Amino acid sequence: MKVTVIVSIYNGADILPITVPPLLNQDYPSEQLEIIMVDDASTDGTAELLENPEWREKCRVIRHEGNRGRTAARNSGVRTSTGELLIFVDCDIELPPDFVSRHASRYTDEQTVGLLSNLLPHSTELLDKYHRYLFEGKRGAKLVPEGQPLPFRYFIMTCTSIRKEAVGKTGLFNEDLPGYGIDLEYAYRLWQNYPDGLFYAPEIEVKMHKLKTLEEAMANFREYGEKNLPIILEKFPKLAPFTGVDFVAPGHFSWKRLIGFLLMHSFNVSVAKLKLKFAPFPLSNLFVRYLLVASVVMGYK
Repeated sequence: MKVTVIVSIYNGADILPITVPPLLNQDYPSEQLEIIMVDDASTDGTAELLENPEWREKCRVIRHEGNRGRTAARNSGVRTSTGELLIFVDCDIELPPDFVSRHASRYTDEQTVGLLSNLLPHSTELLDKYHRYLFEGKRGAKLVPEGQPLPFRYFIMTCTSIRKEAVGKTGLFNEDLPGYGIDLEYAYRLWQNYPDGLFYAPEIEVKMHKLKTLEEAMANFREYGEKNLPIILEKFPKLAPFTGVDFVAPGHFSWKRLIGFLLMHSFNVSVAKLKLKFAPFPLSNLFVRYLLVASVVMGYK
């Protein structure tokens, strides 16, 4: 099986020296592996790094004239790819040497259409309560019994493979969505075509380097609620319950709307932040989850 790895890059000069060498030294047959680096108009020296002769021998570089967002970067890679299997990787992900081989081997099962890697932090010493929520909490794909298909809402695209045939049927990524929300929107479209085809591979472990703080994540989620979510829900209104905005959706009185009115405002966010400081893990997960959902809802309403 020929495999294409598509790496989306924006201002990755600080991390590429760590993450690119393992990608270029996979144990998969080189004649069956295509690596495409998409530089989304970086301004930090990424372009110069990608001119490294040793790197250029093993990969192809696509450069955008202007910053167009991760969806456009992925689409540029898809359009020029020649592999039967596409693997989408963010530039801060460090891969093991058998990463491509492990993904490819799972596609001997014809039911498998998409496969999610197991994201781990690059160092456990850096974990705070937010990061422990992300990596140690029983959430997302970890809730699904091994070998069972994933619900679309757990299929994120940070380090994920999809059959090219399925991408062709589903279509390209929506370039009107420059920030958060692109994974939910695309996974839903993919799942509509292949409801039993998305899986999680806990044994394929990868390391994530650029970990955001909780405050940064909340700002991103609020922007997502304000800008991208209205676009997504206009096209797919059935996704509202999976985002939390059904608590503030306009309409007749309901207990859900009353709860949303009472909970989703800045005072409760401040209280939750204070309680988070003192709550032990895993109780702290409740407050982290609330803060993220509240950020989306407050951005949306």
